[in-house]
Amino acid sequence: MYHEPVIAGETLSDLVQISGLVRFSYPCEGGFQRKHISRAAQTKYLYAPARMEERFRFFEALCLHSLKAQTDKGFSVGVLIGEDMPAKYRARLAALLAGLPQAMLIALPYLPYPEAMRRAYARLLNGHAPLHLSFRLDDDDAVAVDFIAAVRARLPQVYGMSGGLDPAGLSFLQGLTLIKGQLVPSIDARPLGLGLCVMAPAGRQVNALRYEHQKLHQNMPVLMDPHPIMNLRAFHGSNDSPVVLPHGRRPAMSAAEIRIALQRRFALDMDKVLAL
Repeated sequence: MYHEPVIAGETLSDLVQISGLVRFSYPCEGGFQRKHISRAAQTKYLYAPARMEERFRFFEALCLHSLKAQTDKGFSVGVLIGEDMPAKYRARLAALLAGLPQAMLIALPYLPYPEAMRRAYARLLNGHAPLHLSFRLDDDDAVAVDFIAAVRARLPQVYGMSGGLDPAGLSFLQGLTLIKGQLVPSIDARPLGLGLCVMAPAGRQVNALRYEHQKLHQNMPVLMDPHPIMNLRAFHGSNDSPVVLPHGRRPAMSAAEIRIALQRRFALDMDKVLAL
């Protein structure tokens, strides 16, 4: 029978702080595929009323819903916004996060993307644990209700790839994609940004948003798990990335099987998801 490693009298789980980051229309230098001619143009685009309404709709229905539904509550999550976010949107977001004790609203000034991610994770990862596991989640996507539990169960495998001395990654590859009014099952061929995890020793300042997710395995060892349905992606009008299915395998699933998977894995109703 397998037993979790015990290090200096503590289990590995006791030595790892798990924290995620969600960017919510945070203006910065870089970090977006959509290019804008100026900072003002970027801000105008990000805070456009119609776009913000869409982001809030998906955030509440998918991202926030999945974080609240986690079976393992032993994590923290930061929602990153710009200091210049209009007050009405900031207040609305703060009210939504009040229902998630693990959440922290993080407001930062306009910064280069890497520096902003470093500062945001520094707010979350307080240094009290010798190992940090950071994860990333977009504001319009969802993870399965047992995501944190599954991450915790795989800590020994991730730790074993470097002995806790160097960064190591974890990516769950299987999920569902909401695209053009339908839900498409897929297993990605490369590390997936949604729910991507990086474990590193405290103080290394290596996080889940430091590297391009599809190239993470070129920078550190990565455990890629294709088996559980863990991710729900949403493609829509304000996506930054192209609205195309990524490379990978398309498992055969009937509409009835997808409906059951949404309920069991995400606690979501298929009709409501398709209506988003």
